[in-house]
Amino acid sequence: MKHILFFTGILLFSITSYGQRGMHMGKRGKEIIEEEKIPYYTRRLNLTPEEAKKFWPLYDEYQDKRQKLMKRRREIGKSLMMNDSTMSTKKAMEINKLYFNIENEELDLKKVYNQKFKEILPIQKVNKLYFIERQFRIYLLKKLRHHP
Repeated sequence: MKHILFFTGILLFSITSYGQRGMHMGKRGKEIIEEEKIPYYTRRLNLTPEEAKKFWPLYDEYQDKRQKLMKRRREIGKSLMMNDSTMSTKKAMEINKLYFNIENEELDLKKVYNQKFKEILPIQKVNKLYFIERQFRIYLLKKLRHHP
């Protein structure tokens, strides 16, 4: 019985490890996404060359800051999942507070960059940007499903 549990555990660990490797795109994966994203957003937002010249550096800056917040949120989630059963109530409350602080930071970041985007783009394009972000994620998922 111990052997069966041991081998089942190893099998599950191997499957999980293999699946997680696919989650990390690496530098080339990110480059591919960027190669897709720039023309997709530019076309869908109908950016003029002047708008694009101002928009992309600002949007990249925004994305970098968002990625850092998302990384912190993932680290909290990972810590929570690894230590959930042994965590004290006090530590769980700290993590809960930290999680919502990050959520607030992300909302504040969105507000700041929304204002900056409005300074370089018409409001119609700024509004459209948020929908295009979601549409782009869906577009990528569909593309990945059809081209593994």
